[in-house]
Amino acid sequence: MKAITIGILAGIGISAFLFMNLFTSVTGSATRGEYDAFAQCLTDNGAVFYGSFQCVHCATQKAMFGPSIKNINYVECGPLSGPMSLACVSAGVEAFPTWIINGTKYDGTQSLDVLSKLSGCRIDA
Repeated sequence: MKAITIGILAGIGISAFLFMNLFTSVTGSATRGEYDAFAQCLTDNGAVFYGSFQCVHCATQKAMFGPSIKNINYVECGPLSGPMSLACVSAGVEAFPTWIINGTKYDGTQSLDVLSKLSGCRIDA
């Protein structure tokens, strides 16, 4: 029984390690906060990212920014199983992630290039 428990815990630990490495490889150089200026420009221009902590696609979107996500105007709408926050309902959010840029709503994970084109913000590192 003890060996089974140790095996299960080891499996969970390995899975967590692999999951974190996947996000590191997805974000690449973003892990050092190189998108701080880009993220701040999005926020300064009024872009808002609506998501949920339970949403895998939102986690992917956040990982694209790495530590620079701290500069994004993010609104938490979760949990998915309960009622959304009033801010999310008022914004007409129906799916996660949702970006509102220049008054237009964009559902789904957006690449940094698409966010740059939609907002006019440069991705320069």
